[in-house]
Amino acid sequence: MTTIRPDDINSVMGFDYGRRRIGVAVGQTITSTASALPVVHWQQQLPVNEIAAVIKEWRPQLLLVGLPLLVDGGWQEMANEALGFARKLSSEFDKTVLMVDERHSSQQADALYKSMRQSGQLRRKDAKNQDSVAARLIVERWLQGLAPGMDLEAVAKLRLSLVPL
Repeated sequence: MTTIRPDDINSVMGFDYGRRRIGVAVGQTITSTASALPVVHWQQQLPVNEIAAVIKEWRPQLLLVGLPLLVDGGWQEMANEALGFARKLSSEFDKTVLMVDERHSSQQADALYKSMRQSGQLRRKDAKNQDSVAARLIVERWLQGLAPGMDLEAVAKLRLSLVPL
């Protein structure tokens, strides 16, 4: 199992995988903070070229993908899709890919959006980037040591332990 800590690298890119939108954020270890980037939209084929362009522009040393487990830690179908996405990233790019438990990140992103909207920091049109806010939260959790990353082999073993045959 690969163990990578924020102290070992300078920059990371995180993804909040979805069936229509992929939230993207970039983070750096000096401040343990991340910034949301524009959402990547897709329909039938994974937009590898768009993702490649973002990776080329920001040059992260590590890629993080949110692992959508159930609230009780159980496995769900969306976790299979996120694992497939992480495997695709791993095979397409010369980067280490870790998965990070993303439980509640979407709800936190929704609450953060509402709060920023009420304070006038965001407008309704900014809602399209909520998935990237979730990606930002995933990256910040990892940077701050609140959610350890798991390599793809460890996630596959977790899946086997949680999904009855």
